[in-house]
Amino acid sequence: MKNVIIIGSGIGGLIASNLLAKKEHKVTIFEAYSMPGGYTAGFYRKGYYFESGTLTFETSASVFKAMKDIGVFEKIDFVKSRVRFVSEDFDGTPESYNDDKKMIYAAFPSDKERLDAAFLDLDQICALMGDMDEPMPFLYSGLAMLKSMLPYIPSAPKHMKLSKHL
Repeated sequence: MKNVIIIGSGIGGLIASNLLAKKEHKVTIFEAYSMPGGYTAGFYRKGYYFESGTLTFETSASVFKAMKDIGVFEKIDFVKSRVRFVSEDFDGTPESYNDDKKMIYAAFPSDKERLDAAFLDLDQICALMGDMDEPMPFLYSGLAMLKSMLPYIPSAPKHMKLSKHL
């Protein structure tokens, strides 16, 4: 058993301290603020809650695995992040990429041709990204990363050129 000091109670510090404590190390966390959470925190003001840091986990598969490793994943209710878009021409909270497109087409019906051209390229980019409603894969590099990129290399030049439609 070792005495371990963790500086910061963000998600990394909390997960590291839990994993070390499970291995029976004595862990002390030092945090500068009154609340744990680091960049995954928020605050209340006049009865309203404000997010002040991370709103989504871009590497959610890695974060979810770490949460499972320390036994807290099942105890947390995750809420899907929603974004409201407001302008003079539209006001909506789309649930998907297709909802985004519908909202924009409805707001600018006279620009359908130009929107078709813009979305032609954007649709291809989104298709390459895969299912955006699923957690992103674990972070990786080296040979594993190169292997995962091989199927995309032959078509990359076609998808990387700028649109000539606009």
